[in-house]
Amino acid sequence: MPWAVAVDAVGVSQSSVHLLQLPKLNARFSAPLDSAATALAFSDEGLLLAGTADGALALWRTDGKGEAPDARQAAYTGAVRALATVGQQVVSVGEDGVLTLHEIAAEGEKLHLRQRAQRRLSEQPLQAVAVDAASASVAAAGADNTLYVLPLANLDQAEIRVMPCGGRGIDALAFTGDGRIVAGCGDGSIRVCFLEGAIDEEDRSGDAAHQGPVRALLLSAALNDEQNRPLPRRLFSLGEDGELKIWTLDQRRKPRTVPIGRDARALALVDPNPQAKPEQRGGTLVAVTEQRQIWLSAIDQNGNPSGNPESWDSRLQRLLDEVKATRSSSATLEALAQLAEDEAREGLDYVLTQDSRPAQRIEAAQWLGKTQRRRSRPALVKAVNDDNPGVRKAALTALQQIETDTPLAALQAALTSRHADLRLYAVKQLTQLRQRSPLVPRWLNERLNDGDEKVREAALDALPALEPETSVAPLHSAFERGSPDIRRAVLIRLGQRHLGATADGRRLLDQALNDDTFEVRHAAFWIGVMAYPTLAARLRGEGSDIGKILDGFKAQGVAEEASAATASDQFLEPLFTALACRQPDMALQAALCLSWLGDERASGALLQLSREPNPAMRRQITRFLAPAIGNLAGDPRLRARLQWLLNDDDAQVRADAFDGLLKLAELEGPAGGYRPRRTRLAHPSGRNPRPRLATAGQARRNRSRRTGDPH
Repeated sequence: MPWAVAVDAVGVSQSSVHLLQLPKLNARFSAPLDSAATALAFSDEGLLLAGTADGALALWRTDGKGEAPDARQAAYTGAVRALATVGQQVVSVGEDGVLTLHEIAAEGEKLHLRQRAQRRLSEQPLQAVAVDAASASVAAAGADNTLYVLPLANLDQAEIRVMPCGGRGIDALAFTGDGRIVAGCGDGSIRVCFLEGAIDEEDRSGDAAHQGPVRALLLSAALNDEQNRPLPRRLFSLGEDGELKIWTLDQRRKPRTVPIGRDARALALVDPNPQAKPEQRGGTLVAVTEQRQIWLSAIDQNGNPSGNPESWDSRLQRLLDEVKATRSSSATLEALAQLAEDEAREGLDYVLTQDSRPAQRIEAAQWLGKTQRRRSRPALVKAVNDDNPGVRKAALTALQQIETDTPLAALQAALTSRHADLRLYAVKQLTQLRQRSPLVPRWLNERLNDGDEKVREAALDALPALEPETSVAPLHSAFERGSPDIRRAVLIRLGQRHLGATADGRRLLDQALNDDTFEVRHAAFWIGVMAYPTLAARLRGEGSDIGKILDGFKAQGVAEEASAATASDQFLEPLFTALACRQPDMALQAALCLSWLGDERASGALLQLSREPNPAMRRQITRFLAPAIGNLAGDPRLRARLQWLLNDDDAQVRADAFDGLLKLAELEGPAGGYRPRRTRLAHPSGRNPRPRLATAGQARRNRSRRTGDPH
C-alpha cells in the first residue's frame, strides 16, 4: 500500500512524523517525537522508521495509530543524518561519522531494533547512505568528500573501499545496479564512481549541475517493455535550488529540468501499480520542500514525469494563508497554537500586529502566552502599545506568562508603553517585586516625571512603601526627581506621615521653600507651620484666610501633630527658616506671620524686603506695610520706609505707599499731625505742577529721600 511522509521539524526541539496516504494525501496519523526528525525510510514489511536529532531511531507500524513508537533505540551521540533499509535490516549514519546496522526483530506483537554492527568511517559527519540489495553492499559519504563502500555481511570488520569524490561534501547516494554508484555533491555536481577497478570519478553534470547542494538521488523503476526487454532507467536528482533534473547516465545529453520549489529537501518514489497505464507505470515521484510543500508527479514507463504535477500545501501553510488573507478564525489561531513550529508562531505574531480585528489580536496574544512562545517577545512588546485596551492588556499578560522567571521584564515593557493604563498597572505591580531587583526604585523614580498624573501619583505612593514608614529618604528622592506637582505631593505625604517636625523632614521642607514653583514652596511653608501646632493655632486665630489655608491642607490628610518644640521661640522655627530662604515671597509670608503675632523681628525683615529689585515684590511689601505698622505698635521705621517708597521708580509702588500713609493718617486722626496730601504734592516725580506748596522742612526731607534712605 503506497504511502508518503512529511516532517514538521523547523527550529523546534520536538516534532511529529505525519503519515499520509496516496493519492489524496489523506492523513493516517501524526506521530509525536521528543526531538526533530532528521531522516525517514520505509522497510519492506511496511514499517516506518525515523532518525532524530538526538541520535535515536524510532519505528512505527503503518497500520497503527502512531501515538507512540513501536520501538525506539538510542544509536548516536549526535543527530541521525540518513537511513536506508533492505529486508529487516536498517542502515544509518550520523553526524558523529559512524555507520550502524540494526535489525528489526519481532517478539509476538512487540517490535525491537537490535544493533548488529557499528563502525566509525570518518572524523567528520556522514550525511548519506545507500544499500545495494543485489551486491549486499552499503555505501556512506559525508562532509569529507569521500565515498566508503563495504559489504553488509561483515560490516564491522570488512575492508572498506575508499573513493575520494566531489566537492563541498556529499549529501546523496544511489547505486545504479551495474557496478556504479552516483554521488550528489554539495557543489551541485553529479558524480559517478565505479565499485571495482581503479578508483576514479566522472563528473556527469558538467555545466548542467545544480546551483546548490544536491539533496536527493533516485533511480526510476526497473521496467520492461512489451517484448520483456529492459527499459532505460533515469536518474532523478533534487537540488536545494528547487529543481528536479532527469538524467540518462549512459548519454551525454543534458538533463530535463522540472521546477519543484525553493529549498527542496527530499525525494521518494512510490512503487507503481502493476496494472497502471503506460504514462503511470513508473510510479509516483514525491518531493518535499523546506516550506512543507509536497509535489507529486506520475512517472511514465520511460522514467519521465507525465501529466500535470500536483502541489499540496501543508496544513500549516493553509493556516498561514488564512492568516495573511485576514480570514483567520478562532479555530485557525488555536490550530496554529498547537503547532510547535516557528512558522506557526510567526503566524500568531502576524495576527497580533497586523490584523485589523481587535478580538483576533486578543486571541493571538492569549495563545502566545499560553504556549510560552519566547520568540514572540518583540511582537508582544509592540502590542503593549496597541490602541485597543483589551489587546494591550492581553499582550502584557502573555509577556508575564512567558517571563515567569523574570517578571520585571514584562513590567519594563509596560512601563514604556505609550498608554497610561499599562504604565499605571506596572507601577502598582513594582512595589511587590522590590526584593527581586534593585532596579525597582529607579524605575519608580523615572515614573515621577510621567506624562500622566495618575501614574506620577502611583509612583509616589509606591516609593515610600519600599522603605520603613519613618524614613524620609524615598520622599526626598522623589522630590529631587519629580515634576512640580509631584514635589508638592511629596510635601503633602510628608505631612500625612507626620514627618514634618523630624530633622530629615525639616531639611526637606527647607529645601522646598527655595523651589522655583510657587505652589511647591507655598505648601512647604504651611506644612512646616502645621508641624508646630502651637504656631498653627495662633496663626489660625489671626484671620479666616489663614484658617482656610490650614483647613485645605488638613482636608488632604496633613495633621497638626504635637511637636517637640519646648522653648518659647522654638515653635517659630518655620518662620525664621522661611525668612532666610532665597525666595522673597516666602520670606514676606514669614515676616507677615511674625507681624500678626506681634513679633518686632518682623520689622527688620520687611525693611530688607522693601529693597527687593523686583517691582512686583515691592508692590506686595508696600501694600502690607501699613497693616504691619498697626500690628507692631506703629513701628516708626516702617512708617519712614513708606515715606521713602514714595520716591520708588515704580509708579504702582509709589501709589501703594501713598495709600498706606493715607490709611495710617485716617486711623490716627488729626492728632497724628501727618499730612499725606502735602507730602504727595512735594513728590519729585513731576506730577505736581505746584511744588512750591511744600514746606521748607518737607523739601529738605524730599531731597534726603532722593539721595538715599536715612534709616
